[in-house]
Amino acid sequence: MKNIRRTISILGGVCACAACAHTPDPAVKAADVARTSCPTTSAQASEDMRSIDETRAVEVQPIMSTGAYATDEHGKPISEGRPEGVKVLVQPPPETPSKDLDRAIRCRYAQALLGQTADTSPQDAPFYLPHTYVDVNVSREEGTGLYAVTARTDNMNDNLELMRRTREYAMAHGIAISTDMP
Repeated sequence: MKNIRRTISILGGVCACAACAHTPDPAVKAADVARTSCPTTSAQASEDMRSIDETRAVEVQPIMSTGAYATDEHGKPISEGRPEGVKVLVQPPPETPSKDLDRAIRCRYAQALLGQTADTSPQDAPFYLPHTYVDVNVSREEGTGLYAVTARTDNMNDNLELMRRTREYAMAHGIAISTDMP
C-alpha cells in the first residue's frame, strides 16, 4: 500500500512539472506584452505609430538553424536548415532608439492578436499570424546604421508561414529579398 501511495505521489509530481512546462496560450503572451510594452498615454501611442509608419524596410532575410536533422541512406547526418523566423533590416526614423521601436512593434502586434486595435494594417503585415504569438525583437545591426527586426514563433510551420507572408510583403513593397529566402 505504501508503494502505491508513493507511486501516485511521484506521478502527481511528474504531472505537475509537465503542466509547468506547457507553452502559454498566445493570448496570454500577447496580454503580458501589451501590459508591459504598450504606452499609457495617447501622446506616446501617437509617437509609437509615427515611428512604425516612418520606418522603412530595406531587406528581408530568413533565419535558419543549422544542424543535422536527417540522415542519408548510409545513416550519415545531413546538414539542413530549419526555418526559425525572419529578419527584416529597417531604416528607422532619425533619433529613434532601437528599444523604443522594439517596444512599439511588440505592442502593435500584441494588440492586433488581442483584437484591441482599430488599425487593420497589422493583419496585413508580415509579422501577424492569427492565433499565434510572434516574438518580435529589434536590435541595432552593427556597422550599417540599420536595425534588425527579427520575428520568430515556437513552431516550424508558423515560421514557414511567417517567411511566406514576409516574402509577399517584400514583393508588394519593393523590398530586397535575400537569395537565401525560401
